[in-house]
This record gives sequence, structure tokens and C-alpha cells, in this order.
Amino acid sequence: MNSKIALIKYRAELQQELKQAEMDHNNEKTSHIVHLAVSVFTGVWVIGWMIASHTTTKRKQKLMLDIKEIRKELVDVDVALAESYQNEDIPKFLFQ
Repeated sequence: MNSKIALIKYRAELQQELKQAEMDHNNEKTSHIVHLAVSVFTGVWVIGWMIASHTTTKRKQKLMLDIKEIRKELVDVDVALAESYQNEDIPKFLFQ
């Protein structure tokens, strides 16, 4: 019973982590309009814009890999939870 509780707690932590990673991924953006305006006025900010855009893309890729890993771990925890429940743990009225 203790391991089931631990698995359930771990699953809740993973869900929180997944939610945060997805929010971070969705909020990670390069403001192209601002970079365009600065580039027009300075003429040389295009290099900075390219670096900022590249850095944002790399961070989004890393976050996506993190999201995939968390989802895989959630599936593993779900499988472990399903295996930990046996027929005698499930009330018989559910089968009627």
C-alpha cells in the first residue's frame, strides 16, 4: 500500500512538472517586431536578432525533449500503478 501512495504522489509531481514545462514552452518567444524595429534604427542589430532567435529555438527544443521525457515517465508510473492493483483490490461491484 505504501508503494501505491508513493507512486500516486510521484505521478502528481510529474503532472505538475509537465504542466510547468508546457507553459514554459508556450511562453518562450522571440519578439520579432521589436527586433525588426531595432534593426531598422541601428542597422546592425540583425546579428543580435539572429542570435536571440537561435537561442529561443534551442531552448524550445530542449523544453520539448523534457516534455517528452516527462510524458514517458508518466506512462511508466501509470503502468506500475496498474500492475500494483490486483483484482482483490478492486471492489467486486465494479464487475457487475
